[in-house]
Amino acid sequence: MADFVATETQRRTLFSDGMVAFDVPPAALRAVAARREAAIAEFLADRSPGALCLELLGGDGNEAANAFVRGWIADHGLEVRNDRPGAPARDFYEVVGRFSALRALKNATLARRLRLFQVWYHHEGAAPDGGPDPLAATLVDVFEQFYGALEPTERAALLAEPAARVQLYDAGCFIDLHQDGVETVRRKGVELQKRAVVMCYLSGDWRDGAGGEFECVPGVDREVVLGDTDEDWSARERLAVPPRLGTFVLLDFTRFNDPHLVRPVTDDRFVRTMFGWSFATADKM
Repeated sequence: MADFVATETQRRTLFSDGMVAFDVPPAALRAVAARREAAIAEFLADRSPGALCLELLGGDGNEAANAFVRGWIADHGLEVRNDRPGAPARDFYEVVGRFSALRALKNATLARRLRLFQVWYHHEGAAPDGGPDPLAATLVDVFEQFYGALEPTERAALLAEPAARVQLYDAGCFIDLHQDGVETVRRKGVELQKRAVVMCYLSGDWRDGAGGEFECVPGVDREVVLGDTDEDWSARERLAVPPRLGTFVLLDFTRFNDPHLVRPVTDDRFVRTMFGWSFATADKM
């Protein structure tokens, strides 16, 4: 992956549409992802914990839906790391546990036909043998191809504490149409500006009909807020990206905040696996 060079067409696409997707040789990505894939295998085999992110839509019946979710979590001894009861539009749960227990909770909410905004897993565990993560370094390399070289100290700081994690989607998992936050963040007393999200897919067995595609409305200015407009977003052109091994997606937040979603996974045999990083850097690039 060290020999990846972004083309001018790819750069123009990112900074005119707010999004670009491209493929690298799967074998090249797999070579740098081996340790991360080993960590994912540990999670899927119930040997390391992860989390299920589950968000309910608001409206009639939401109180009963919350009661069901909270009761299921309590009855099965799971931990809620972050929940926001009483949110204006929907309620969010980040439930920590082993994969089999989290999957059972996901299946229970789907069987109950609860109205969901999103449901998916994430795993933040480091590669089992520790040390620097080659896949994280690859995402930094890709970021620099589009946004310019980082200062050596800033690159080292990013790799020392990468703001990256694995997201996993099995049958029924999805995220509805939304925009990401574009706020500044503070890290060790320094104000940083969110610039991009870089994602790569590690799903080696995706096939047509499996679902899980990333879908994006391109070219939406960062000042536009999805819920504050009367626009019919369903009528806008959308770009769909299959989650194949070796596919990268970049979203720009210096000028854009493109609405996007993840289509529901429909194949019981498929697990959509994505490694992503939200890049925030000092405001000097």
